[in-house]
Parts: sequence; structure tokens; C-alpha cells
Amino acid sequence: MTTVHDAFTEFEPETLNKVFLSLFMCYNAIVECNGGNTYALPHIRKDALAWTGELPVMIDATFLSTHLVPMASIVTGSSPV
Repeated sequence: MTTVHDAFTEFEPETLNKVFLSLFMCYNAIVECNGGNTYALPHIRKDALAWTGELPVMIDATFLSTHLVPMASIVTGSSPV
């Protein structure tokens, strides 16, 4: 665990933000293609946005909140809560 902590602290916060933005963009893309692996990652020009101070600290997950629950209810046959 110490090695993971040391590696984490070696990165600048901006770099970690870009990594996590990419990760969650992957999650959104996977959900949008119904769990498959045929997705293309959108390019949001993270370096350009960081340079102008406009790099988001989070991405919009409205697709997840509006589509994941209805899809889950279709798969499980239960109604969303």
C-alpha cells in the first residue's frame, strides 16, 4: 500500500485530475454503448482546457442518471426506485 501512496503523491493534482476525467469518460462511453467495447473516447482537449484554466474537475453524468436506472429496470424486470 505504501508504494501506491508514494506513486499517487508523485503526480501533480492537475495530472491526476486529467487521469480521472479520462477514466470517467470511459465509464460514460461504456454505458452509452450498452456495456460493449465498441466505444470511441471523446477528446475534450484536456491540455488546452488546463492551459486556459477551464479544465473541469468533474464531468456531467446526466446520461448515467437518466439512462442507467431505466436500463437496469429493463434487465432486472423491476421498477426503478
